[in-house]
Amino acid sequence: MILALDDIPVKTAIGMQYTISPKSFPHIEVSSLLRRLLIIVDGRRSVQDLLNSGLSGADIHCVQQLLIHGLIAPRDYKARTIQPPVPPLQAATVTAAVSVPVKKRRSFSAVRFDVLDLLLNLSMQDFSAKQWVAQFEQVRNHEALVQLAQSFCQSELAGRYPVVVTQLKTLLD
Repeated sequence: MILALDDIPVKTAIGMQYTISPKSFPHIEVSSLLRRLLIIVDGRRSVQDLLNSGLSGADIHCVQQLLIHGLIAPRDYKARTIQPPVPPLQAATVTAAVSVPVKKRRSFSAVRFDVLDLLLNLSMQDFSAKQWVAQFEQVRNHEALVQLAQSFCQSELAGRYPVVVTQLKTLLD
């Protein structure tokens, strides 16, 4: 999952606890910039607003790191549902007043890229993820990607990073 600039992030339960006592989470290592960014996440400001708040060096990658660590999530993450695509002839009649997002079908290469990005980020924390990155790089079709993702989700590595498993499943939906 990737946060867009207009998404509004909220702290997860882990994020709230980490803000208070980061030493309670020795497996989560974030820079002081990321900690300061996490502190100002309030569930009201968009990603763009947070990045414009004056934190020197903060960019969209910082927000994504907080998301990968499971410290933040989109405010409406649980409320999001998959909507049926709007047929092309009706798409022109949809007005700006309709705020229901339409989930677009993503190409195999876009999904594979996002999965690889997620696992590469994990491999920066846990070197054992490198073997999974190599396997996902060899995947050439959607069915094989889903099968490998299922194998990953049942692995010992995935058991240590449930947030990554959730994000992986979201990418493959």
